[in-house]
Order: sequence, then structure tokens, then C-alpha cells
Amino acid sequence: MYRKIIIFVLLLVVGFIVYSVAMSRAPKHKPQEKIAAIDFSLNDISDEAHSLSDYKGKWVLLNFWASWCPPCRAEMPSMQKMYDQSDKEIFELLAVNVGQQPSVVTDFLEGKGYGFPVLLDENGRIAAQYGLRAFPTTFIIDPDGNIADKIVGAREWGWEEFKVFIKTATDESKS
Repeated sequence: MYRKIIIFVLLLVVGFIVYSVAMSRAPKHKPQEKIAAIDFSLNDISDEAHSLSDYKGKWVLLNFWASWCPPCRAEMPSMQKMYDQSDKEIFELLAVNVGQQPSVVTDFLEGKGYGFPVLLDENGRIAAQYGLRAFPTTFIIDPDGNIADKIVGAREWGWEEFKVFIKTATDESKS
């Protein structure tokens, strides 16, 4: 009986070693193919035009939201805090409201103190081009204009965490 147990354990150990060696020779993380972010031009709530290409050379947090969306509303204070703490030389936050009239958006924003640009995609054309399926959806655009990440759903945003993301993404693109 003990002999069978010892043989079984030895076979498990040998199997694990073979698997480990095989995996160590497997290709490491391959960088994903870069996907260019779709350029667009939208007006903000002050009727000033913004194009995504205006921010080339910066990291852009492109957040699609709606005022009727509770998770969207929940993440906005942390977005403002992140925006306040961010280095504007390398970062911009664009909050794109989808499918709502400007008056609805300005009424919602009134008195909340959000300082980041709020753009208006009244007919949802840009959201459709980005393939939105849920709110909020956030795209992180790298300084070259490529999509570095896509986050579906609300989250607590933080500048320190975002700086780590930037460093990691930059290091991966160099390797």
C-alpha cells in the first residue's frame, strides 16, 4: 500500500517538473496588437470643440457615461479627485455623456464641481463607433493614440494607481 502511494507521489512530482519546464520554455507575454483609438470631435457643455487627436502625446481617460446610470454617477467623484491630482502635462480626462440633451447634462452637473471636460455625444454616434455595450465604459488611450485598456463598469479611480498603470504599460511596450 505504501509502495503505491510513494509511486503515485513520485509520478505527480515528475509530472509537475515536466510541466514546469515546458511552461518555462513557452512564449512569454506577447504584447497585444495595438488598436488605434477612433478620432472624433465633440463639443463640451460650454460648446467648445474637442478632438481626441488634440490630446496626442498624453494619456487620455475616455469615459462614456449617462446621468441616469447609478454606477456612472458613483464613480464621478473619484474621477474628479484623480483629475485634480493628475499631471496635466501627461494626462487628460474626457467624460463623454451619451444620448442626453445638453440641458439635462448641465442640470445634472450643476453644483457638483466637476472640472474635467464633459463632452456631448447626443446621438450616441461616437459611443457606437467604440462598440459600447454598457455604462460606464472607459478607454485608456496611450500617448500614441492607441487603446491601452478598456474598463467596463464603475470603479474607484486614483492617480497613484494610474501612474503605476502608465509605468507598467510603458515598460511592456519597450520590451
